[in-house]
Amino acid sequence: MNFRKKHILFATLVTILGLFGFTYLQNQSVVKASNEETAFYSLEKVSESMNEVVFNLKVENPQQGSQITLAIAEETARILYAEDIEEYLSLEDANKTSEQKMNIVDSGDKNQVTVTFNESNETYVIPIVLKTDSLNKTINGRLKVISEEAEVASDSFNLSYVEEVQSDATEVPEIAPFAAPEARIATVVTDWAGFIAALNNTSVDVINLGNDIPRGSGTAPGTISRDLTINGNGHKLDFGANNGNVALGNVAGTLTLNDLTITKLGATGIFTSGTSTSAVWTVNFTNVVTPEDNIAPTITSQRATINLMGENKLYSTNDTVTVLNVHTANGAKSLIASNDTGGGSLAWALGINDGDRGGGTVTVDNATLELYGKTVSGIRLRFGGNKFVVSNNATLKAVTDRSTTNAATVRFSSSGDGNEFHISNNSVFDIQHLDGNAPALRLNGNNFITEVTGASKMNIYNKGTGSPIADANEALNLPGRNNTYTIRDKGSRVYMIADSGPSIYGGAGDSTIDVGPETEYIARGTTPAISNGTFNMGARAAVLIDNPYYYDFANTRSGGGNIFALTGSAGTFVAKNTDVSVWTKGSRVYIDNPVYDWTLIDFSLTGSNLATISSSNDSGFNSLFGAPNNYSRMSGNNARPVVDDLRIPTNGDKKIYGHASVPEGFENNRDAWSDEVTVYVVVRNVDGSVAYPLTGKTIGAPGKSVYGENARNGMFEITLPDGKFLETGQTVEVVGAHRTGANSLNGKVHESLPEDILTG
Repeated sequence: MNFRKKHILFATLVTILGLFGFTYLQNQSVVKASNEETAFYSLEKVSESMNEVVFNLKVENPQQGSQITLAIAEETARILYAEDIEEYLSLEDANKTSEQKMNIVDSGDKNQVTVTFNESNETYVIPIVLKTDSLNKTINGRLKVISEEAEVASDSFNLSYVEEVQSDATEVPEIAPFAAPEARIATVVTDWAGFIAALNNTSVDVINLGNDIPRGSGTAPGTISRDLTINGNGHKLDFGANNGNVALGNVAGTLTLNDLTITKLGATGIFTSGTSTSAVWTVNFTNVVTPEDNIAPTITSQRATINLMGENKLYSTNDTVTVLNVHTANGAKSLIASNDTGGGSLAWALGINDGDRGGGTVTVDNATLELYGKTVSGIRLRFGGNKFVVSNNATLKAVTDRSTTNAATVRFSSSGDGNEFHISNNSVFDIQHLDGNAPALRLNGNNFITEVTGASKMNIYNKGTGSPIADANEALNLPGRNNTYTIRDKGSRVYMIADSGPSIYGGAGDSTIDVGPETEYIARGTTPAISNGTFNMGARAAVLIDNPYYYDFANTRSGGGNIFALTGSAGTFVAKNTDVSVWTKGSRVYIDNPVYDWTLIDFSLTGSNLATISSSNDSGFNSLFGAPNNYSRMSGNNARPVVDDLRIPTNGDKKIYGHASVPEGFENNRDAWSDEVTVYVVVRNVDGSVAYPLTGKTIGAPGKSVYGENARNGMFEITLPDGKFLETGQTVEVVGAHRTGANSLNGKVHESLPEDILTG
């Protein structure tokens, strides 16, 4: 959103200084006071444009524990969000005190937000931003404030969507190897005084450290407004107390740090800049370290671009890195970690676009970037237009040990439009949330584009609290609308797995998941009740599956649970040229054979929770399948069978034993089910001629014991004909195998290739 920071600054100054009046703008709305003796409410319209209206709600002296409700009087599409209020409230709130003073939560899926005041005798100024978008093009309404069921303030607004022109600044830049500028003057420093002198000498272009340098009680660094390189030569530079930061001036500049360990006390970053539009700094780190016990942020510069080269490890107990763009390439390996133990939703290891402009980027090209938050988000992005580009054998990994509410490991935190993920060319984006009820990935906003291509992988995993919750602990939180997830190219895969919540929790919005040929998509969750679904998606959700390698949807709740829980009846599920296997509730969905199993069919589902078969090319599917919520697991596997064991028979054997398995996706295998795989063998004579061919089928649960060994699923047993024994010198060879669904009527099979026969 294009919220003007001068409005937020004004609002915050009112809160901090306790001013007792407003300087109203010409578009001021009518002020209404409450009837309570101890509280006063006034609603001011700060600005209004075609796309956006901004209100400030001033609340004086509310009682501790009292509540107000913010609501849109008319029935409109969702435009009022608690998270947006929190975002703008915190823009100038450096100490993040608003989290302690107020609790701001959505009231269901409607345009209602509840605010609870945690302290008395305070003056609060709450910014409220309402914005239309490409999906809600015209909204005329009235914002009202309700206290104790009485309306205490209100104002009207009129919004009409005008498409914004994206500037070139939001485009992902091409990453080139960094070349340091040619030095004018270089100097060697060995103590703090020498460092400060070189820092303030505008003719010095390169500072070389001759040894470790502590600040002690020395002079604070001040501001630099020129290009500067600091070569640490393996030494440590200690900036000391909180005022030891280096301010980056309100000019475009380049700061380069090489082979250096830096550290500082306090919550102010080591390198900081203001929010001026001219303060567009480029910061280059090569082999830079802030130790694990470092306190201060490494850099806080809302409009800066940081390039990470070599190997970097950046720790703090605050927000470690806050910039607009992060780029890393050419084999670099970097870690950005926050050891903040206070938690809260307004903290992060890496913050992108933490200002009032859109278009931040995270670009990882043939490099590794790890983000870690002890109790906070690994990465937090704001205000729309942000892009992740992970390409060319790159790895981006984000981990949070524990966090709650909306503090997801990867968090898009305001409802801006047009954020994008692009993961391509054998790259990996791995997101892990290890404790607490927050999501692993939160995609707030509309028109998200996620593309996983070129045999790449996106893994979203949430261990959660350990106790299933229907609307928390999810892998993916998806409150917005018109979001698309596209998986393309052989070997590409997306995993959304939650151990104690739904795989997707999507509110009332609509999204499309598009799974292309020879790709893999897994969505698994564990819900508290049988009626909860692992897919909690919007009314118009669509799942499209076209000739996949593997898909798997499961609710692993003990006793079973629903797969789908959609908010309406306009959802669609379309599957083409795919297997489908289903397991009833109460079965051991990853051990037992499926109750029904079809091979390479087409079908589509619609209606409430996709309970209606709208089309199918298999009559048996039409008569047997019913509805997906009859089952706890629904899976499709287009893999070829693998014969991975053949017991060497002797001339005393009348039977031939072996084992067959089936890949489940690109990373796992399972034992074959009962009668799923047919194995073809030939018995050869000593001269190599074929004595006779034989076939056998696999045995699923509870398995088959051979030669006194433990029973194993997937074994096949072939009896020699006419009670024969193998003759001396005869051999057995597996020549092929195929697999097919037990309920298929179309005669289609998955035929093995020579590379699938692993019996020697």
